[in-house]
Amino acid sequence: MATPSYRLAAAVTAPSTGEFLVVRQLPPPSPPSTAPGEEEYQRYVDSDLYDLPSAPLRRLAADEEPVPPGVAVGGAEDGRLDLSRFDIPAALDQILNQLGSTSAMCGEWRLLKYIEEPEFGPDAGVNTVLIVGSLEPKPEVLRDSCKWMSKEGAWELLYGVRPGGTRIGPYVYIGFPKSELSSNCIAASALASQEYPPGLTLVPMKSRTLSPFRTTNLVVVQADGGACGSKRSIFFACGDALLIDPGCCSQVHTELTDLVNSVPKKLVVLVTHHHNDHIDACRSCQFPSKEVSGACYTPS
Repeated sequence: MATPSYRLAAAVTAPSTGEFLVVRQLPPPSPPSTAPGEEEYQRYVDSDLYDLPSAPLRRLAADEEPVPPGVAVGGAEDGRLDLSRFDIPAALDQILNQLGSTSAMCGEWRLLKYIEEPEFGPDAGVNTVLIVGSLEPKPEVLRDSCKWMSKEGAWELLYGVRPGGTRIGPYVYIGFPKSELSSNCIAASALASQEYPPGLTLVPMKSRTLSPFRTTNLVVVQADGGACGSKRSIFFACGDALLIDPGCCSQVHTELTDLVNSVPKKLVVLVTHHHNDHIDACRSCQFPSKEVSGACYTPS
């Protein structure tokens, strides 16, 4: 697998209020319109997406001297990375420029979390170094693209998504609500996964898929707020958790078994189609302690 790239994300907090700064994200570039009927797609404007400010983080070459420590990051004793081998000051300057601030306005920084992106495809992933610092006194005049947000407000927006409403990005979720509030995410420590939005987890699992890919995504969806009651008919199935495409190969069936045991008892399994990398592990989802319903979607 190729060498990953890196990003630095910063949670800039105001200790006096417990709030943190978020930045309105730029929309992705529109693809060129090459087919008839795409005019409506080209005119579509998505709602605002706010997230923690971030910037590319350059890893130093093996023969490159360490960058002078103009920025100290406390609590960085993580065996998976050596922050002295990254150009932290340059990335942090880009982040503070988004906020209209300078490093002199911030106090000490500390490592909040290091996130290694799971293997979703053959291309290199993006690993993120998430740091947290404070900004005091709290400035009330901000750039138009920035605003203060509370953890409770972020959680409300994550769970109360409305058409056309403000959206919250993954760095906010990973950095604050997920780390401090209870969540329905799967308890599968042996498997690399990504949960976003809350309650929807992607688990790339080794499978008999086509080269150059090596994994197929198992999608785990859990109901919010407890049991919804299990119902079955010839038309629909209802449960407390949904597994989509359990198609991993036999080498990781033990990990899948642990995952299935971690989700609620009333389980629905959905297979989108009959390729091996989507059905190979269906038998591993059958347990006497589980109420399992199944469905297969076949495109017409």
